[in-house]
Amino acid sequence: MDLPSNALPTPAVPAQRQDGFTLIEAMVTIGLLAILLGIAVPSFDLLINRNRAQSTGKELAALLQYARAQAQIGHQPVRVAPQTEGDWSGELIVSRLRGGDLAGHREIELRRVRLVDAGTVSITQDATAPLEFDGNGIAIGSDGFPRVFTLTAGRYSSKVCLQRGGAVAPCD
Repeated sequence: MDLPSNALPTPAVPAQRQDGFTLIEAMVTIGLLAILLGIAVPSFDLLINRNRAQSTGKELAALLQYARAQAQIGHQPVRVAPQTEGDWSGELIVSRLRGGDLAGHREIELRRVRLVDAGTVSITQDATAPLEFDGNGIAIGSDGFPRVFTLTAGRYSSKVCLQRGGAVAPCD
């Protein structure tokens, strides 16, 4: 069966155009998305916890620097203490000591602060003695220095150190 030289062969089955995704393409896309989410979500959680701990540490450092500055300005001792003994995650009170170590001295509250992320960040300190700055801004207390505050958010922890000279800085 010879075809004339100018005639084109016609296909036996007309080509059908495919619209949309095939099931295999959809499954591959969902699989890749699941892998990416499995990697990204834990990293994002760590990022949030790290930012919470670091920002709370900066707030704590600013509060300690404020207390030191108030001691230097007034040339009188200033104390920083949690409202509930040992709970540095709750409200913190900065107070000026009037009358020095005399019996019956009064404390004048300068500032009462609850750190912003303190509800989600645990703040611990090994020392039990009150944290005080003398009139020259030098940290005083019977416990050793540096005083280390450990801030924990989830699996991430950060540390803030207070040196005897009154310097406050992160000490990771």
